Amino acid sequence: MTYHDKEHQDEIEFRHMLHAAGARILSDYCDTHVLEKCTAGHWPQALWDALQKSGLTDAVKPDSTGNELLDWETLSVLISLAGEFAAPIPWVETLLAQRHFTFAGLAFPDGPLSISNNIPGVALPTLTSTKSGWRVNGRISRIGWGHRAAAIAVPVQYQQGTALVRLEPAILSADSISPSFNVADEPKDAITLSSVNVSSDCVSLSYKPVNNLLAEGSLARSLQMVAAMRKVLDLTLQYSKDRVQFGRPIAKFQAIQHLVAVQASHTAAASAAALAATFAAKQGPAMFEIAAAKVRTGEAAGLAARTAHQVHGAMGITKEYSLHFWTRRLFAWRDEFGNEAQWADALGKIALHAGGVGLWPLICDPSPTASRLTALMEGLST
Repeated sequence: MTYHDKEHQDEIEFRHMLHAAGARILSDYCDTHVLEKCTAGHWPQALWDALQKSGLTDAVKPDSTGNELLDWETLSVLISLAGEFAAPIPWVETLLAQRHFTFAGLAFPDGPLSISNNIPGVALPTLTSTKSGWRVNGRISRIGWGHRAAAIAVPVQYQQGTALVRLEPAILSADSISPSFNVADEPKDAITLSSVNVSSDCVSLSYKPVNNLLAEGSLARSLQMVAAMRKVLDLTLQYSKDRVQFGRPIAKFQAIQHLVAVQASHTAAASAAALAATFAAKQGPAMFEIAAAKVRTGEAAGLAARTAHQVHGAMGITKEYSLHFWTRRLFAWRDEFGNEAQWADALGKIALHAGGVGLWPLICDPSPTASRLTALMEGLST
């Protein structure tokens, strides 16, 4: 075995270890009883403490010298667990915030963190310099658990580029945070930034991520949706075997078999797209692959949720049955960090710009289009 083979094997074993540790904690602290309580506004402190104590809320490699981040293939293990168990905490947001604070050279506090959920086509908050530091103006929305976050990673417009601000909700006035929730009852706060003063150690003008926060947030949601779709498929398969009608399980009926087969095929296609984007992001710029993954997983999420509820019938919409914890998240996550229509529109414009001669090279190597695709999604060009 060569050195590179041994290194690759060690990485695989490390990911298996992460998955096993995370699944064990989530099985103990994130059952349907906890999910039901969180729907009513409960904060699962025991779950957060267990994950943080185990080091699973850290995007920085354990025992690394300096700020060496987990690669996307490893990070995807944790993000997928959050989707599989419908974790009602800003676990994914914390991992992404740590990554982008690290890219920007900004320190970050312990505890839950969050990120600005960039909405394509909506202008970023603006950053201006003052005699004593910096000032931010604008509005950010869909901030996961924003009121509870120790800090929020907020990309801002500065002159002709993008900077990153570490926004600390503790410095904001109470009326600047508007509590809100998505269809899965996850907290998604809106924050109005009206001449908010921030110190120089909270601002980075040298923020140059390989893939911006909009792209990485989109990839994370794609991975979460794939994991949730697999859970929904498992629930659907099990219910179709348990539910007896006309003297036999409904799984024996060809119509049900067809529905579930289509659901499974879309779940597999979404998984392949998300996996391809994950590998691309591990290597470098991956805006094109991430866009394609978000389009594919968003389409599949709607079909998977719809099919699952068709097979379950009335049982699937009851509060007592657990299916809704995942299907409601599928409907919520497909709209975050750009929905499939917005990403598809941007991809279409890129393809049209490439023209007939450039289409095949674009498919084979989309990396040169990353900057233009970023601009299209941020509404900086048309």
